Amino acid sequence: MRNEGGKVGLGAIALQGVRRAELTPGERVAVIGLGLIGQLTVQILNAYGFPALGLDVSQKQVERVLKLGLQEGAVIGQDDVEKVASSFSDGQGVDAVIITAATKSDDPVELAGRICRDKGRVSAVGDVRMDIPRNIYYEKELDLRISRSYGPGRYDPNYEEKGIDYPIGYVRWTEERNMEEFLRLISIGRVDVKPLITHIFKIEDALKAYELILENPNKEDFTAVLLEYEPKIEYRATVLYVALDQEYVSQDQFDAIYQQAVQVKNLLHGFIRYLRKSKPGKED
Repeated sequence: MRNEGGKVGLGAIALQGVRRAELTPGERVAVIGLGLIGQLTVQILNAYGFPALGLDVSQKQVERVLKLGLQEGAVIGQDDVEKVASSFSDGQGVDAVIITAATKSDDPVELAGRICRDKGRVSAVGDVRMDIPRNIYYEKELDLRISRSYGPGRYDPNYEEKGIDYPIGYVRWTEERNMEEFLRLISIGRVDVKPLITHIFKIEDALKAYELILENPNKEDFTAVLLEYEPKIEYRATVLYVALDQEYVSQDQFDAIYQQAVQVKNLLHGFIRYLRKSKPGKED
């Protein structure tokens, strides 16, 4: 499960977005934006038995996710999305919308309001503009919730850096417990991230991975890009320092990513504790 486990952080982000929607059994959900986070969100919804309608501006993305188990899909700007959503929800409007798109436009927020039922919920995971259309949200009395990264504990130095956990009786799903649950879904086959991994690079070829993501000179389709390395090999410089040296990232970006790496390092201690407590399973 080495390659699959590499997506645990993204999986926790998707899972937290689902939790913020506060779904109850039988509810129907629309997902706006079918990139990597959106595709993980669809799989998580499937794992818990929630019918999902996937929406994206790319027909290719919609077709790809339909093959992964999406119940129904529509192409924004091409299909009559409101009509599709109405049919999907028996004319009531979807119970909740999870926005996993990334855009400077507020179109996803407006679309979410149009297809949501009266008193529905909108969970915003992606980085989208939020000029809320008051009339739509007021008339339906919709709830807009922001989903913050991996879940409770994120950006709390006592939790992330000092390892002070939140009592489970008060905070059931922290960022670490979200990650554990995502790993569980993978381990029982309810989530499969392998089809999402389109490119794997050796860590020595990390610059090629950066080039693909940032420039994409050959116009390749990609979803998840994985850097692979042998744990026993010691490198004098990490890929982050190489990226800084080659000016793929600025000093400010380097500093921000470095701080995130420190936080991840602390989270790994929690994973080690979790793995030690887990029952031995099949080897990868």
